[in-house]
Formats: sequence, C-alpha cells, structure tokens
Amino acid sequence: MNKDFLIAVTGGLGAMLGWGVSDFFAKKTVDRINDTVALFWMQLFGVAPLLTLFLISFRLPSFSLPTILRLLVLSLIDGIGYLMFYKALEKGKVSVVSPIVASYSAFAVLISTLVFGEQLSPGVVFVLGVIFAGIMLTTIDFEEIRKDSFDWEDLARGVPEALLAVLCFAVWFPFWDNFVSSTDWLVSVILLRITISIFLLLVIRKRKLSIVVRD
Repeated sequence: MNKDFLIAVTGGLGAMLGWGVSDFFAKKTVDRINDTVALFWMQLFGVAPLLTLFLISFRLPSFSLPTILRLLVLSLIDGIGYLMFYKALEKGKVSVVSPIVASYSAFAVLISTLVFGEQLSPGVVFVLGVIFAGIMLTTIDFEEIRKDSFDWEDLARGVPEALLAVLCFAVWFPFWDNFVSSTDWLVSVILLRITISIFLLLVIRKRKLSIVVRD
C-alpha cells in the first residue's frame, strides 16, 4: 500500500476518533456557556500544542499576498462552519446534530473529485465508505437514542445550523487540503486558528458577550 495513502488513512482515523469524542464534550460545554465563547476558547487552547511544536521545529516559511488572502478566506469559511456546528449543538441533541455534520466528508470527496480531479479507485471508495461509516457510528449516541424517543421537534432542532456547517466543511476541507499541500502545514494551521480566534472575538464583541468562563 502507498505510504502516503496509509498515513492519510491513519490520520483520518485519528481525526475521526478525536472529533467523535470531542462532540460530546462540546455539547456539554455549549449547554453551560455560549456557543461562540466556547468555540473561541477551543481555538485558543488548540493553538498551544501547535506553538510548542513550532518552537521545537522552528521553521518560518514565506507567504505571498495571494496565499495570505486564500488563508483568510479559508479561515472565514472554517470559522463560520464551526460556529454553525456549535450553534446546532447548543440548540439540538448531539446524537442528531453530530451525524448530520459528519456527512460533510461525503460531499468533500465529491468536490475533490469534481474540482481537483482526484481519481478514486474501487479500493479507495471502499476504504472511504468504511471510514465514513465509522464516523457516523462514533458520533451517534446510542444510549441517548435508547432512552429518548425523538419526535419531529427534536429532529428539527439545530438541523438548519448543522446543514450550514456541512456546507462550509464540505467546501473547506478539499480547498484546505489543496492549500496546505503547497505551504507549511504547521504554520498554516497556527495562522488558521489565530485568524478564527480573531474572527470569533469580533463576533463576541459585536454580540456584547463575556469571554470570562464561570462555573
């Protein structure tokens, strides 16, 4: 098996497990504090280990103006996607919202194929199907489904925001993949998180929210 493909699959599985577990903690957090504030602190905390890795490796690539503009646009799309996702978690149930948002991966693959001309062999399609099924399984709270019977109101709550998040992530991931393939991924991710944090801080100030988290 191709080494790069193996690394990609391994990384995808790790991200699947990480995001699947984090959704439940995110739901508990946004239930206690504002969704935008929760996302703001998440982005800031996420920068810390990345900065540590950057200081260890310390490489500072150059970015042209078009590259910076692309980064700003991608940061805006990603920030809006996460904002909609957290808003959906605040309104709805994680067992309904999270599987909907996880479906972005299928649309991202479709965009990668149509826009960037990626070729998918039958074997790759099968592996992607297994990964997608795994994402759906790790994001569904079967215990909650067993305890609660959903009515239409439960199903509709948070769904519009979740669908907007799907749209943002489906567009963002293939274009982000194309972006980092030609830049330094570590510095790009750090700048991405910092840019999103600034965007969220502006939203927080506009909505006159407090970033102070109280128990």
